[in-house]
Amino acid sequence: AHQEAALVLVCHQLAAAAGTSSQVARTVNETVERDLVARATEYMVAHLDEPISLEQLADHCGCSKAHLIVQFKQKRGLTPIKVLAEMRIAHARTYLEEGALTISQIAHAVGYRDLASFSHFFKHQTGQSPTDLRDNARWLV
Repeated sequence: AHQEAALVLVCHQLAAAAGTSSQVARTVNETVERDLVARATEYMVAHLDEPISLEQLADHCGCSKAHLIVQFKQKRGLTPIKVLAEMRIAHARTYLEEGALTISQIAHAVGYRDLASFSHFFKHQTGQSPTDLRDNARWLV
């Protein structure tokens, strides 16, 4: 965060000297914000098997929770926590379709410590239980 602020300041100073401050400033800010969303997303992927809070993401990215939410909504159309939930469901679906892990192992692999919570959330998001999805995937093979 400090390096980004220093970069923005230097770019503003250079742009002011060149007479194109506002355009360069916008470009630098857009790049920094895009990188913010990318860093948060990379963190989510790397820690998908762990509980992740909005506060952890914001701390990792060096910004406030509110700023992180605004940037995600602008760049991805969803809040960071909704993006994380979608990632977890997508990974869980893949694991279920592969059939190598138990549902409890899958729940833990995508960041849930409680099988009941995982099953409830999965059904809410997909319209079917993890067991039903696995059974349907077996029929398709």
